[in-house]
Amino acid sequence: MSSQIRDAVIAEVARALVAQVVPQELPLFRAISGAYFAAPDKPIKFEGGKDNPLGFGTGSSVSVATPAILTASNVVVTYVASAIGASDSSSAQSLFGKVSAVEAQQASNWVLAAAQFDRTQLRMKLDSLFSLDDILALCFDLGIDSDNLSGDTKQGKVQSLIIYCEQRGRIDELIQRAAVINPNLAWSAQHTGNKSLSVAQLAYVHEIALNTLKKSLSEEQAAQIANAFVGSLAAH
Repeated sequence: MSSQIRDAVIAEVARALVAQVVPQELPLFRAISGAYFAAPDKPIKFEGGKDNPLGFGTGSSVSVATPAILTASNVVVTYVASAIGASDSSSAQSLFGKVSAVEAQQASNWVLAAAQFDRTQLRMKLDSLFSLDDILALCFDLGIDSDNLSGDTKQGKVQSLIIYCEQRGRIDELIQRAAVINPNLAWSAQHTGNKSLSVAQLAYVHEIALNTLKKSLSEEQAAQIANAFVGSLAAH
């Protein structure tokens, strides 16, 4: 896929979120997105003022959320495309729906609560149904060096393995492999209304979006936008 198509997909997802969360910035989107894609790793200093209302240069600085939303959209679209096994980002784009701020908050709250419940259930089942040798075999099958996981006991290794997989969006992979090793693991990844992404994957979307957004936005605004990402995926 060309970088031009990829950028267009990211821009479309970002624009929808800007319209939902900070609609007052929509008139600036074209200029800001153009500057972003020209140099994604370069901080955008948007300048406004009577003589330069939509420009980039010297003048009084205007605080906008759009650059952060574009960066987070890049991260999220890339992950979603990988998670669904899409060969291009345009397939991932089709998973993003339009929801209100209230719907996004509700969907995000449900996803995070369900993910926490699932996490506890997974920890308990791995700890009760698997021996330490089973856990080490599980790590081997997943290509994870068990020596790099903290914990000297089976319980410690289990907790560390779950955290490791959560941080890399691999919880569903962990569950699927565990079910092969021990069929008594009667637990499968929950799915939301979106048939392509599980609760664990949506929770990971929230995590990576939030971590990206917090680098340049307030905690409150970052959380609102991260909720919007999850809501647009969960409610579609």
